[in-house]
Amino acid sequence: MPIFISYSHQDKTFVDTLARNLVYARHNVWIDTWELNAGESLLDKVQDAIGESDAILVVLSEHSIKSEWCKRELNAGLIRELDEKRAILVPCIIGDCEIPLFLRDKLYVDFRKDKGTAFELLDRSLRKISNPQQSRIDRQDFHTDWSVDWGTIDDSTVVEWLFVDHGEKAPYSVVTRCRLILTNSLAERLFADSQEADQHLQYAASFLTRFIYVVKDGEFRVTIPDANEISETHELAGDDGDTALFHVGIRRLGLDNGMDTLFTVDEILKKAVNHTESALRRPDTVNATT
Repeated sequence: MPIFISYSHQDKTFVDTLARNLVYARHNVWIDTWELNAGESLLDKVQDAIGESDAILVVLSEHSIKSEWCKRELNAGLIRELDEKRAILVPCIIGDCEIPLFLRDKLYVDFRKDKGTAFELLDRSLRKISNPQQSRIDRQDFHTDWSVDWGTIDDSTVVEWLFVDHGEKAPYSVVTRCRLILTNSLAERLFADSQEADQHLQYAASFLTRFIYVVKDGEFRVTIPDANEISETHELAGDDGDTALFHVGIRRLGLDNGMDTLFTVDEILKKAVNHTESALRRPDTVNATT
């Protein structure tokens, strides 16, 4: 999901440049001047963006700490941190001001002196959120770590998603491997230019979406009785008539508790696709320097 930028419009010049630099660094950001159109409800749009964002970048200055609107956005982020029990707020200081009480224990990004070093810290801190190739899916009792990569296996080009589902109280883990096997002509077209990696990833994600919603009709659950892999292979068609083989393998690792495991596969696949597509959904912009 996007990174929401909370700021005072009196700091618009700095924030516009910062947002463009973040986009150039391959981050997906939400900033009101890019997202809102005439006639739309400012309150509804901002409320939805704050609720759906993976992080809230709080730009602190003498203007923003006096802004009632910025205070509301900060309070909404604090409530989310308490509810979700994870860090969401990322404070960035751009001018001398009194840091709000509930942000004082956080490591902040200080743009008042060395802007280059400050941006490097911010970029590094946000990569765990904005990287379209890997993330973590948190649930009540489990979390799923996943990543996607591509390469050549047995003279075929393969895009592979790997999911490891585990929890502190569970005696076992579940590994899900999804492989998209591309024809030589399709692979040559997709991977001829390594600079177009985002487009390749977007294209591959579209096949994963087709598997979820066309082959599985939005629901994919399996019962795992033992350590043997449960696997399926399907031929999928792309929008432009391309075809690819799609293989799914699911295994249970760890202690055998003597019981079957009912595992919901579609949930993790959908969230991985949503994360990838959201991270790749960046506005067109030009490079700028802070």
